[in-house]
Amino acid sequence: MPSQEPIHLFVYGTLMDPQRVEALTGKSFARVEATLVGFERIASDLGYPFIVPTLGAVVHGILLTNVDPVSLHHLDTYEAEGDLYVRQVVDVCVASTSVRTMTYVGHRLRAAAEHVPAGIQHG
Repeated sequence: MPSQEPIHLFVYGTLMDPQRVEALTGKSFARVEATLVGFERIASDLGYPFIVPTLGAVVHGILLTNVDPVSLHHLDTYEAEGDLYVRQVVDVCVASTSVRTMTYVGHRLRAAAEHVPAGIQHG
């Protein structure tokens, strides 16, 4: 059974927009800048980024704090959790402090298939 406790959620793409989060959940969450080490943010043809594990890489984003289970469910639906992304536990750095949180990690095969290398244009 999923936890009923609020969680922290590291976001790095479209969910960095507070209006989008509020439109999806009906709520506003406290936000703080955070950094995730060991992942790389990559662009996709789909118009939104993925992150994938990459040694030595860093992703800058926002930590949404105390996200309740109902709101998390709405965000999971928006992110196509289980299809495009997998929500997993990671540690982010907030003001030199490590914080255990969750984030949406792209499926490596799906993300690689959608990757748009810098300087390459499609169409």
